[in-house]
Amino acid sequence: MAAVQHSAEFLVGPTRFSSKLPVKAIAVRLRHHSLIVRANDSKVKAGNELRSGKTSPQRGQVSTWFDETYTAWPEVHRVLTERNMRSVDCQEAFKLVRSGKAVLIDVREPQDFGRVHAQAAVSVPLFRLIQGNSFKANLRRLGHALITDFAGTERNPEFLSQALSAVNGNQKKTVVVMCDVGGTLKTIVERPGIKPKSYADPERRYGRASRSLRAVYELQEAGFSSVLHLTGGFNTWSYQGLPMEERD
Repeated sequence: MAAVQHSAEFLVGPTRFSSKLPVKAIAVRLRHHSLIVRANDSKVKAGNELRSGKTSPQRGQVSTWFDETYTAWPEVHRVLTERNMRSVDCQEAFKLVRSGKAVLIDVREPQDFGRVHAQAAVSVPLFRLIQGNSFKANLRRLGHALITDFAGTERNPEFLSQALSAVNGNQKKTVVVMCDVGGTLKTIVERPGIKPKSYADPERRYGRASRSLRAVYELQEAGFSSVLHLTGGFNTWSYQGLPMEERD
């Protein structure tokens, strides 16, 4: 008799891995499509259902053995593209934050934010280190240990409540969302020069996924009305020599 298998998901940075978990063995394989965890907060979920007029699973959502609901990256890309999501460069973001017109939200993990972060940024991590010692929590850690040297992460269940705190409950306040690399929705590669060239990159069919883009989607779904995406992320902010704060 074939062993019963269950599906599980593991995320490392912007890449998510999937594994099949048989009764007596664990086989881990790489999954090619990035997925994101949607909000667990019951109030937010109920609000989303009321706004959409639906109580059934929405387009692009996948439930996992870990009792979480994910939205596939291609669906996130489609929604953000249709909404004409706006990205701003680091210089513009710096001016917006310095003038008080926007709040800079850093969705990197807490330990990364603690080491160094953009000046005036508020830590609102989209993911956190795996918490607890339940069977499923330990199974996640095992999955990460089998495929990477990085510590295992899980969705931060307080993401939306922390984002609300960052704007003092004002969902109309402009927020700029920052991660490490930024990502992009662009599917066209542009080559500058004497003879500029543009072409569709098959590897960018759905742009480049990132945590900040996923966070923008989550915030919009939760009712935030003015959410900007930071092009290039923290790496570009640092490279351009913009103000930062480091742990002593």
